[in-house]
Amino acid sequence: MSIQTLAVMLVLSVGLATPAWAKNELSCPDSVKNLPRLVADGVALEPSGVAWDPVNKVAVGVSDEASTGALFVFDPATVSGDKTIRATPLLSSAQVEQFKPKDLEGITRLASGEWVATASHSLNNGKARDTVLRFRLVKKGAQWSLDTLQKIPPSGGFQKWLTQSAKTPWDGKFNQAEGEAGINVEGLAASERDGNLLFGFRGPVIGNKPALLAVRLEANGTPTVAKWYSLKLDAKFDEGGILGLAKESLGVRDMTPLAGGKGEYLIVLGASGSGSDVPFQLGFWREGQEEVAYVGKLTKGFRAEGITVLSETPESQRLLLVSDKGGLVMECQSTLKKR
Repeated sequence: MSIQTLAVMLVLSVGLATPAWAKNELSCPDSVKNLPRLVADGVALEPSGVAWDPVNKVAVGVSDEASTGALFVFDPATVSGDKTIRATPLLSSAQVEQFKPKDLEGITRLASGEWVATASHSLNNGKARDTVLRFRLVKKGAQWSLDTLQKIPPSGGFQKWLTQSAKTPWDGKFNQAEGEAGINVEGLAASERDGNLLFGFRGPVIGNKPALLAVRLEANGTPTVAKWYSLKLDAKFDEGGILGLAKESLGVRDMTPLAGGKGEYLIVLGASGSGSDVPFQLGFWREGQEEVAYVGKLTKGFRAEGITVLSETPESQRLLLVSDKGGLVMECQSTLKKR
């Protein structure tokens, strides 16, 4: 065997063993000082998730307060002179009372045009924040509204199904723990490959590996576990420290699919608890794998609770992110370069 042939074989073997993406980059504003903020009825929102509607060219967001602004729409391009973006609440007071959308954390658009929004499924004084809503978004004239709003209703509630039927991959003690010490869903995305819903967990994080759950919804809305993922983060991710003394695991804060039906996603990762100064960071993940490739750090001071893709080319993405601190809205550019 010639040296040239051996060299070619080595290159091919290395190429097959390496990730599909070789160079990831992220470009965001240097500071949060001049970023616009979301307001509704003159009050700043605290958005906890966002998704882009490519048909209506509007962003749909969720907040973690049980109010008419728990679901809202906004146009990120309409920034007023006072650096605010006006959001339109979507829920009526009667719907807030009926559906009790407390602690909504993630939202995604299905291929059918329907939307799904999920709460954190965490416990608060023994009560589960487990609302999962499905709806359609319609516009009549200049007025936005919801159509066919309903809960996804497993028997006994979604949190009960999660803890009793989904076979969670952590010690059962976490299922009874309150708040951040227990179950805490913050990311949601719909798979373009098979339509499954992907729930990303801020916590619990076991062995420094955040969890993702792929859920298949049956025709009657009943959820079925498709697969659990235990994500392995690239060594480039920064876990920061608590008062400089210890590190804290990163958890999923939100996620968004990339176009093309290949099961590829951008994932925002942040501290699984509240005691860390760890920066929010962006990663790339492909369904069927556990490895998450590092893309970059987000702007300091921006608590990225939501991310969506506004537009993309085969190698770059224009991103929209929202922060629950001050209702800030930010656009970034990510670049995923193939080998």
